[in-house]
Amino acid sequence: MAFWGGRFKWGGYSPAKQAGVGDAISDVSPAGLQSPAAGADVYRILSESLVDLGLQIVREVRGPMRLWEFSWRLGSRLGMPPMPLSEISDAVKATLSTIDHQRLRILAPPGRGTGAGYVYDAADPDAWPVRSSR
Repeated sequence: MAFWGGRFKWGGYSPAKQAGVGDAISDVSPAGLQSPAAGADVYRILSESLVDLGLQIVREVRGPMRLWEFSWRLGSRLGMPPMPLSEISDAVKATLSTIDHQRLRILAPPGRGTGAGYVYDAADPDAWPVRSSR
């Protein structure tokens, strides 16, 4: 499922393709979008979708996945335009840290722009990154 470029489809219906020029895609008023309940629902739905997609990507490999590779695969699945991997890796790292899901976890240094780190499924012990004792 892609959220950018009008590729989001719900039950085969694409709002971006069905709406004509000047048509309102939604009958939600701007005041309704600013309500805390609507914002929380949108955040929850997007977070759940990202976690589901992330877990699918992590299951494609055995063990933890490098952050830059996970970011590249996520960008490809979402249909994002090409951009530097360091930027998308930082965005993915910040987003996954904010979501703080119990299964889709990230282990990465706090520095920016490196793309270093791992994304893994915490429920799968074989996928955990190895931490050295040094």
